[in-house]
Amino acid sequence: MVVTKKYLFILAALLAVLLGVSACLPLIGGETSQPPEVLYTQAAATIGVQLTLQAGETAVSQLTQVALQPTATATPPPTATLEPSPTSIPPTNTPIPPTFTPLPPTATPLPCNLAAFVADVTIPDGTVFEAGQYFTKTWRLKNVGSCRWTTNYDMVFVRGERMDGSVEVAMPANVNPGETVDLTVTLRAPSDAGTHTGYWQLRDPSGQIFALGSLGEKPFLVRIEVKSIKQTVYNFADNYCAAVWSSNSGVQPCPGSTSSTSSGYVVSVANPQLETGSIDNETALFLAPDSSAQGFISGKYPAFAVKSGDHFRGLINCAYPNKNCYVQFEILYTTDGSSFKSLGSWDEKNEGQFRKLDVDLSSLAGQNVSFILRVSNNSNSNDDVGVWLAPSIVR
Repeated sequence: MVVTKKYLFILAALLAVLLGVSACLPLIGGETSQPPEVLYTQAAATIGVQLTLQAGETAVSQLTQVALQPTATATPPPTATLEPSPTSIPPTNTPIPPTFTPLPPTATPLPCNLAAFVADVTIPDGTVFEAGQYFTKTWRLKNVGSCRWTTNYDMVFVRGERMDGSVEVAMPANVNPGETVDLTVTLRAPSDAGTHTGYWQLRDPSGQIFALGSLGEKPFLVRIEVKSIKQTVYNFADNYCAAVWSSNSGVQPCPGSTSSTSSGYVVSVANPQLETGSIDNETALFLAPDSSAQGFISGKYPAFAVKSGDHFRGLINCAYPNKNCYVQFEILYTTDGSSFKSLGSWDEKNEGQFRKLDVDLSSLAGQNVSFILRVSNNSNSNDDVGVWLAPSIVR
């Protein structure tokens, strides 16, 4: 059994009372005669002892009752909440951003007709040409729309400088979405020095114009620099009747007649319509071979003194609208009047295009040269009429 502090305290108090009482009681067994004052003093002491005993009993009784009562468990005082000091730094609250799940983007449908530029296959921007020089421009485009480009689509000139090119060029083949195509046009450098730019787009069968950009509103272009003006030192078209013209039927008159289809003919046209359908402002020679199996028409020009840097230039194509035209062009020359050599030959069909010629004559510099322009038939058809546009020697 565990003795608590309360019981020890009660025992100590009882012991103290008993000791006090025993000290005040007289010795037992003897009588002594005491004087009256002594007896009075002892009587008073006895009464004090009795009072002390009564007080002790009362104290013991009270202490006993206290000891018998159940011990109460002390409830700790509530912990006081300290107010923050005026100089204390308030806690920093870091806001937590709201969490959200982004919605997937809505796919934008592809336009039917849309192109993307891939490359300048020929003639990059800034290419330098001499005035009047012919060149062939080719763009590579990609079909990035949702519709197929058929051969009923066209490449069309829209603004800027056309540079004597065709107004429209047919799509050479069908182009599915995701495929590329090379588009080509033959052009001629303007006579003015400086920068020259032409803009082109595509056109669908319904007439809608489109090309590059997110909406197909941007054209593709050709941009060249003309650095100088070439001087024409001899124009074969302007001097065509100075040449001797002949065919398998013999010498032909100059100018000839377009009705002379069996013997062949040569005529000059000031504003010719080219194979592309466009009208040119320079003089052209229309040459029709004779109707024999190996028919031809050729003109031998007077001797010309060639100098270093001279070039033969011109443009060749079939007469418009001769759909079955198939001819061969050739430039021959002689320096002694008897032996003939070729500077080049080119086959031409009516495919809606024309070909530029630029032949360097430097190897003939210092010689007197007679040039021969010749057209031969390849199909023996009345449509076999070749056109030399502005055949010239430039220096």
